[in-house]
Amino acid sequence: MDYMLYYFWLTAAFLIFFYSAGQKDWRGTFFALSAALFLALAFASWDIETTYVFYNETSGDIITYTRSDYSQVNSYLCLGMGMLSIALTFFKIWASGLAELRRE
Repeated sequence: MDYMLYYFWLTAAFLIFFYSAGQKDWRGTFFALSAALFLALAFASWDIETTYVFYNETSGDIITYTRSDYSQVNSYLCLGMGMLSIALTFFKIWASGLAELRRE
């Protein structure tokens, strides 16, 4: 996965996580979506590609150089946030069930 695309999806996962943390109705279950994104990004962080493009002025050639990295910190961060999101999803579903029982 490309470096910029990876961080775009990581930012989207954090925004969805924090949005669903502030919701008290069914939108609080968006934790499941953020969990799916975080767990997918944990696997994607094993191969983050960075592409460098250089222009050789003397010959007029365009040279590209691609480097792959394994980001262990990003992998553990995404795994931790994914597990937290799964736990909060089940908690939100359980808490909404208790709220329904109290209304009756």
